[in-house]
Amino acid sequence: MDIELKGIKGIIGKVNALEKTLFAPLMMNEIGLYLLTRIKERTLAGQDVNGIAFDPYSSSYKKWRKKKGYKTSPVDLFLSGSMLSAMTHTATSTSAELFFMNTSDDQDTKNPDKAFWNNEDREFFALSPDDIKGIMNIVGNYYEKLMGRRTLR
Repeated sequence: MDIELKGIKGIIGKVNALEKTLFAPLMMNEIGLYLLTRIKERTLAGQDVNGIAFDPYSSSYKKWRKKKGYKTSPVDLFLSGSMLSAMTHTATSTSAELFFMNTSDDQDTKNPDKAFWNNEDREFFALSPDDIKGIMNIVGNYYEKLMGRRTLR
């Protein structure tokens, strides 16, 4: 005796499509853009990945910045704008990668190098727990669209 479940073919089709849709480049691109925005906003607000204000500039660097007409507070890692402008991302069907383009500022300092050293002193290029929650919301929204639901419960 065969047992047939009504509607199972539709569910199987949706489940099979889940893998293709859930990790689609469009979703990964959205995750990459979300993370770029989060990192830039908190950095420009003078906060590290944990939401804590960056340590002050050293007295000699602060003096140099003041002499050159740059602001000294809050510490936001912004001088020419080159480093943060060089932050970008790529997306594939399975990942989003954030990185700094291999460009240089007006002093010929490579932006990836500058980002590395700034991150050593003031951790800004990392994921916070709230960033991870945001990623999960993006994934959940894609899942809901795929499964035809309005909300996950």
